[in-house]
Amino acid sequence: MKLFRILVLLVILTAAFGVVQAQDANILRIGLTEEPDMLVDYTSNTLIGFSMFRMHSQPQWGTNENQEIVPILIDELPSYDNGGITITDDNRMVIRFTIADWAVWSDGAPIVADDFVLPYQMANDGVSQILAFRMLGGNAGTVEQGETDKEVVVTLDAAIADWQYAAIVPLPAHILRAQYEADLASGIGFEQNAWIRQPMVSNGPFVFAEWVTGSYIRFVQNPNYWKPVFFDEVILNFYQDVSVLEQLMIAGELDYTRYILPAARAAELVAANDFLELRTSFGGVRLELEYNMSENGNPALDDQRVREALGMGIDRQFMVDNIYAGVAEVANTWWSGTPWANEEARSLAYDPEGAIALLREAGWYDDNGDGVAEAHGVEGVEDGTPLRLTATTYSDIQHYQDSLLYIQDALADIGVAVDITLHTIAEIHGSYTNNGILATAAIDLNLIAWVPGVATVGTFGPYYCTDIASEANPFGLNGLGVCNERVDELWTITNSSLDQAEREAAADEIQVLMAEDAQTQYLVNILYAVTYNERLEWINTDTSDFTPWLYASEWRFTE
Repeated sequence: MKLFRILVLLVILTAAFGVVQAQDANILRIGLTEEPDMLVDYTSNTLIGFSMFRMHSQPQWGTNENQEIVPILIDELPSYDNGGITITDDNRMVIRFTIADWAVWSDGAPIVADDFVLPYQMANDGVSQILAFRMLGGNAGTVEQGETDKEVVVTLDAAIADWQYAAIVPLPAHILRAQYEADLASGIGFEQNAWIRQPMVSNGPFVFAEWVTGSYIRFVQNPNYWKPVFFDEVILNFYQDVSVLEQLMIAGELDYTRYILPAARAAELVAANDFLELRTSFGGVRLELEYNMSENGNPALDDQRVREALGMGIDRQFMVDNIYAGVAEVANTWWSGTPWANEEARSLAYDPEGAIALLREAGWYDDNGDGVAEAHGVEGVEDGTPLRLTATTYSDIQHYQDSLLYIQDALADIGVAVDITLHTIAEIHGSYTNNGILATAAIDLNLIAWVPGVATVGTFGPYYCTDIASEANPFGLNGLGVCNERVDELWTITNSSLDQAEREAAADEIQVLMAEDAQTQYLVNILYAVTYNERLEWINTDTSDFTPWLYASEWRFTE
């Protein structure tokens, strides 16, 4: 009877989605619960858009699973020893690299310097909505052709320790430049070019072939790739219901997924099905509760005592033990789980009674017996106003929803009402122009995850003063709406100083300052969980900072 039910389910799924593929030795089938907004991520604020870009196109270099820098489109990495990296007298960094003669586009055209110059020009044309952190790792600088059309010269306005993040994914100028320049003359930015969803020419092991919205994206083997490629096709199938994805993995209709979460759930599935395998790792995904302290947020959040009370009302160890079944760890700062975590930064212990007392001190307590604290003498708030906060998290990921439901219950115990609405990843991290939840500061409590990685102390920082989103700065990442100039200064040091000790000291101070201000409540470090069919042999590139799918050309099925 169980087998019958599974067969019926597969028939229904095939009719509904039309994407369940027959087993084929040369087709890799990947299951996802979210769909990218585009495939060329220069204008995308989503992590999946970033990942999909690397499925079909690659930068000049990247990092492997051991966080080692490796050449991709070049024969030799630049270095101080070979003259590829130099520091000028005014502290600018000049990086020179030469594109390999064998590096060609999927249509056979050679990859040249103009292919690297083009995206840089788009990022600086004043019209295209290219995200700053997508270009040169967010560092200011220039990209120019060198002495030949195979030499690229990147000049950064300031020397940085992690120069590898000045990687650029090139675009085929021989295909795009003429149309781009014509559109630009008419005031049309690259984000309106159909290429961002249909990149028909690329440089990676796979080339875009087809996208059926809400159903699947299909890539085919690049006939001009410079390495042997095992798979003829890679098909990304989309399912909103993770239980459907689980059943397809059990039925052998999918080969690989990272969307059975948390890791504890994936472990249960693998234990019950001996042909499935599981790999877990910490790659920097950290669940955090961001408090909206902008003018759009609930004024109660402007009071540090209220923010501290919220943190004290959440039992993070309970979340690790019960929501994540122990396959996670309590997090306290942005660098938790890395060698740069500052264990001396203040950590708010779970203390619901202390939280209630702190709320009372701030003027919020329940005196009408309805269980919700009301304002009493709170500046700018009418007496009797209930302490009711809005909250959101990702509608595409179940364990975030489970976590937010727990937080709703936990905060209710200290007299804080929480009203939940769910939004997709794209909606939460969308631009100001597109009414993104964080960008427009639309909701009080945002249960989200940034992915700073684990490779280096230097990371992007969504807390910069200049990163507060607005109409003039639509892609700003600062959803808290706070500005701490000292944190800005320190964060710049973590990315720009060539002195490792100075970088680590800056990170230590940032963690202390943010903990003291209770700007964000970090909750748990979440493990990557990759569930896959045992017939798939693959190299773990999912922990790579900026080149996921680096070794996808080498993945294969066993006999």
